[in-house]
Amino acid sequence: RGEHSGEGISSPGVAGGGRHAALASELHAKWQSRSGPLGYAAKAALLYLTHYFSRFHIAYTDVDSGTTHSLQASSLMAVRITDFGNVLKRLAPGAALEHDDLRLVIWKSNARLSFPLHLSAAYLGYSGNLPGVVFANASAVTCTALPDRPRNRTPRIIRAEADGEHLGRLSVRLSIERAAFTLLMPPSSS
Repeated sequence: RGEHSGEGISSPGVAGGGRHAALASELHAKWQSRSGPLGYAAKAALLYLTHYFSRFHIAYTDVDSGTTHSLQASSLMAVRITDFGNVLKRLAPGAALEHDDLRLVIWKSNARLSFPLHLSAAYLGYSGNLPGVVFANASAVTCTALPDRPRNRTPRIIRAEADGEHLGRLSVRLSIERAAFTLLMPPSSS
């Protein structure tokens, strides 16, 4: 469950903020279907190489250790899908719809290599440690923009998304609603 500006949003797959959300908002489904996977990858690479992604604040409590974490990161994904079945494959090792938590993938570093390194590792099936990438399990995570620096005249725009849909800017709180079920049905035609 994602909360943004007081609204609840159901997200069964992946949600997040920062670099990942900027890519999702720029590369919407309509553009993807028109250009195909190769065009999507080229557009993503160009966006990634030409944009600076601001860091933001993340706070969560690790469900495994009970430790509360507060850190800065350049990107976050909260994932529940085990295997995406495409080039992303196992994007977040340990994620599963059956679990009562979110599998967090946090890019602490703003280094240009950590994001593509992680995507390459996911594609190749590598699930070990990577520099600048942190994995954690949490029932909720909060993302907030850091204050703008006085000499920075352009305000930081840090985006949030859920399942590829742009939600707007941070602040956002992503959480799990345990034992919940939503049934979507078309309106009755009678």
